[in-house]
Amino acid sequence: MQSWYQTRLESLTAARDSDGLQDASTKRLLMDMAVGSLNYSAAIVAAKAAVAAASPVNTFTHSMPLYMNVDNQHQNGRGQVQAAYDAFELFYNVNHIST
Repeated sequence: MQSWYQTRLESLTAARDSDGLQDASTKRLLMDMAVGSLNYSAAIVAAKAAVAAASPVNTFTHSMPLYMNVDNQHQNGRGQVQAAYDAFELFYNVNHIST
C-alpha cells in the first residue's frame, strides 16, 4: 500500500510541476488522517513522510487533529479550523495556535 500510494503522490507532484501549477519552492503540506479516525492508514502516513523527506525544505506532513464528526471520518468545524491553524504554523514557523 505504501509503495502504491507513494508513487502516485510523486507522479501527482511531478505533474503539477510540469504543468506550472507549482515549482520547487512551493510549500506543500501533506495532511494525514488523525490516528483513531476511520480512514487512518499507517502505510499512507509512511508514503507521505517519504515524499516529504525527499523535499524537506518545502514539503511538510502533519496529522489532522482528532476533532471528528460522529461518522469518525470527517472533521467537524473545530477540526477544520485547527488544521488550518496547524498549516499556518508549519508554513510560517510561528507559535502554536489552538482552537
